[in-house]
Amino acid sequence: MINIMGSLLEKYGKGEDQSAAPVDVTSVSPGLPCVAQFTEDGMWYRAKVVKFVEEDKVEVNCLSL
Repeated sequence: MINIMGSLLEKYGKGEDQSAAPVDVTSVSPGLPCVAQFTEDGMWYRAKVVKFVEEDKVEVNCLSL
């Protein structure tokens, strides 16, 4: 688990907020695994898409918290 979290941090944790990073929404669907930035600590975690809440935003369930 530590290696996975370290890899996520290395890939996504460049110190800048990427929560609005562009995504090809045609490739996103409920049940799809993803990574999501947790607003409480700014860290990236493994997650799964639950549903679209807006055209360009999805609800996710974090798997690593």
